[in-house]
Amino acid sequence: MSKLNFQAVFKWVGETKTWIFYFLIFALFSKAAIWSISSLLLILWLIEKIGSFKWNIPRYLANSELKLPLLIFFAICFLSACVSISPQVSWRGLFGKYFMFIMLFFLTQDIVDTGDKLRNVFKILTLSFFLIITNGLYQRISGRGFIDGRMMEQGKYVNCIFSSLNAFGTYLVFIAPIILSFIFHNYKINLIFKVILISILCRFKLPTQHLNLL
Repeated sequence: MSKLNFQAVFKWVGETKTWIFYFLIFALFSKAAIWSISSLLLILWLIEKIGSFKWNIPRYLANSELKLPLLIFFAICFLSACVSISPQVSWRGLFGKYFMFIMLFFLTQDIVDTGDKLRNVFKILTLSFFLIITNGLYQRISGRGFIDGRMMEQGKYVNCIFSSLNAFGTYLVFIAPIILSFIFHNYKINLIFKVILISILCRFKLPTQHLNLL
């Protein structure tokens, strides 16, 4: 295969990687999709880096002030897993959580490298957010969510697609301010609609086991 064909392949891998990343952001409501897409994304990223830098592994990770601290943190976790009294649990946590989280940081830094891509990320994240919120409202009305058919926690607490209402509340507390800031900054929205939107979110953003949401 000629050098030109290799370049075309790597360009295709890069574009595919970007679209898969967008879908990963949208598919926050599916744990199975997240793991499958993350694995595929990691494979494409690795193919691209091998094609670009051969086996010069240090160049695979984008330069960042957090690069060294994250690698040190992972090394400490790795050493801790080596001497763990429960190796199976430690190795599963190391590669199933910490490794994936760290790689997600570097993948995001590698893929979202322009202002247009960053805006696309916020747009897709907003769509996913409102889909999850709509599922929560539907779950409260019907008793069962339409995304995965999950029932309300203890029959009266809205947990949407999450394992508990506290997990749902944590998601809202983290993501809602980001989404609202993006919407209010980039779109002209009627004041009344803003009040209604914030009111709905406030009803969700009280995730305690002693509060009957909505």
